[in-house]
Amino acid sequence: MSLKYKAVSEALSRGTPVLTVNRRLARYLLMSFERAKIEAGLFTWDTPQVMPLFSWVRSVRQESWSERALLGEGACFALWKKIISRDRSLTDMGIISRRGLAREAYKAYILMREYMLRLPSDETYLTEEAQAFKRWLGLYEKALARLGCSDYPSLMKEAGRLIEKGGITLPSEVLLAGFDE
Repeated sequence: MSLKYKAVSEALSRGTPVLTVNRRLARYLLMSFERAKIEAGLFTWDTPQVMPLFSWVRSVRQESWSERALLGEGACFALWKKIISRDRSLTDMGIISRRGLAREAYKAYILMREYMLRLPSDETYLTEEAQAFKRWLGLYEKALARLGCSDYPSLMKEAGRLIEKGGITLPSEVLLAGFDE
């Protein structure tokens, strides 16, 4: 048994939640834990809490703060499509596939939220495309506010704010697995 897995196994045995970088690692750790229990001759054990970090944040959100509805990914993408389809300036830019553009803009938005990036307030050095994205982002955020919704890409930021305010009850110990930082 590797030293790293031993630490994970011990944490799971103590009831410590293990939050992973993705579903595949969560499944692997859970299966390894169960295999070790079977090999030790056990027939029953408490099911450990092993899940991707994002899934944990989503579950904590459902338990702790649900004053705003959570817009699903399909609805978020549909909102981006609607905003971009109404942008008349795209015709001047020679954009033909607005659906493809909406998909790429939504992906860029997800990355911005994941890395907690912001566009500069000064548009002097922004390209025409970046200015358009900034305009769409503003319209998207206004639409979310008007709908009284939150979206999946913003969950981590919301969770961080609530943790700082003490609005989320955290376990006394959590083990992170598979993260670079």
